Formats: sequence, structure tokens, C-alpha cells
Amino acid sequence: MVLPKPPPAKLSIAWVGNSFVYFNDLPSMLATLLLCAKPFPGTTVEYDSVAPGGQRFAGHADDTAVAGMLRRRAWDVVVLQDNSGVPGGYDSGRYAESAYALTDRLAPLTRDSLVCLLYGTWGHRFGSVYAEQQAAYPDYKTMQKLTTHGIDQYKRLLDRTQSCGTVGIAPVGDAWERIYDEDVRAKRDPLADDSLFSRLYKKDKFHPSVLGTFLAACVFALMILPEGSPIPEWRGDPRLDDEESEAVARLVTISKEDEHRLRAAALAAVGKRIDDGWVPNWVSDGGKVEL
Repeated sequence: MVLPKPPPAKLSIAWVGNSFVYFNDLPSMLATLLLCAKPFPGTTVEYDSVAPGGQRFAGHADDTAVAGMLRRRAWDVVVLQDNSGVPGGYDSGRYAESAYALTDRLAPLTRDSLVCLLYGTWGHRFGSVYAEQQAAYPDYKTMQKLTTHGIDQYKRLLDRTQSCGTVGIAPVGDAWERIYDEDVRAKRDPLADDSLFSRLYKKDKFHPSVLGTFLAACVFALMILPEGSPIPEWRGDPRLDDEESEAVARLVTISKEDEHRLRAAALAAVGKRIDDGWVPNWVSDGGKVEL
């Protein structure tokens, strides 16, 4: 969706987020997947990130490291992520602070970028792990619904204010919810410790495990590659034979069965967003983005 045809020799991605970015090094895992993208062999990824733990948009807007990174170059893709508890609106004041920081302070820094992607995050496994949020987010489904709605609202604000260029949502939380709903339909308990849904989380019940980070990477890959591109197949790719990165070491721990379900969930989540008109269909033509 973002890569032009032919793609640049180097695709650049800036990540502004928190622990949902740096746990298992999501930027590196995505770069590894994109390296294996068969339609465009040889495209490499340059990336940088500012991702202090627990940070929200208001904190990002005050962080000189964020402004410095975004002003350093015209990034092809900028990913913006709020604190996982804020978009759902448990605290209306914090939500308002995030909305203002996003539209008036962060988004204008991305004007020269090809596209800005809002990171659509997931609800915590048993509802919020934070005591002050538990009344608003008592369980996973409630937190997911409110979080998704809040991030949709962020996109509407950006569309209305036109404070940055092309905006999309990377629906990672939607993909997590599909895994949850699959278990429910199959009459399995998604909250059981051995379920795939539960194994998307680390033991702290809200940060992503390697499986969760892989699912996020699949969603971002689908958002960045041209429409119709498959999720890159990394198994057996000769470009990874001599790659001794931590990303590859994490990928090899994923079973083929789990990988199949995660890929399917990512494809369905991104496809549904496109069908509903929430995610623009980007086509790059001579440096211009057309919807």
C-alpha cells in the first residue's frame, strides 16, 4: 500500500511509541519480514524509534528526541502509538490531552512523510492491569472495543484537521480480537493459558509475547506493501541464511500452525478495514499519494 513500484532501495520507517514497540523489537521484526517480500526482492528498511515505556502522545509531544527524529528526514512511514490505556477513554482529560498532542503537535511533524500510521493496539488479557482503569476496562472485550473506537476517533480528528498527510490505522488490535473470537466460535476458552490468544501475551498479561509481536509485524507489513501482496514468507528465504539477528532468532520459535493462524488473522483484519473504508488504499505515483 505504501511501497511504490518499483520500491525504493531503502524504505524508511520512524516509530514513535512505547513498550508495545520495543518488546521483542517490533521494528526489527518488521524489517526482517519486509526484507523477504517476494514482489520486491532487495528492498531494505532503515528505521529509528523513540519508545520510552508507558509513554502517551502528550509525553511524545514534549520529547525533544521525538521531534528530532521526525525532523531529521522525510520518512516514508511514521508510526504513532499512544499509551494502551488512553484511547479507550477511561480518563477523558488524558484522552483530550492525547488528541490535542496528536493533531496539533505530533502530526504536523509528519507532513513531509508519505504516510502516517496510527498503531491500533490491543486490550489487556483480563482487562486493564492498572487499578485506576479496571472499572472502565473490566475485561478484554470491553477494553478492545473502547480502544479501537478511541483510535478510530484519532484518525477522524486527523482527517478533519488535515494536520498531516495520508493517515491510516494499522489494526493490530483487530487481529488480536479475531484470534479471541476464533477460540470462542470453536468453543475453546480464549483465556486459558494454552490458547493462542493467551499466548499472544507475556506473563504480565498485557505486553506482547514473540507471537504477539509477530502478529503486529504481519499487520504492519500488509499496511506497507502494495495491495494484494502476501505477508512475506521468511521460512527458507536465502537472504536470512547468514542473518544472525535477534529478530530471526525469535521468528524460528514460532510453530507453523501458530504462524498460519496469525497470518490469517492479520489478513482478515486489514482486509476488513479496507472493505469498510477505514484504511485508505494507497498507490504511489511519482512520489504522489493517491486515494
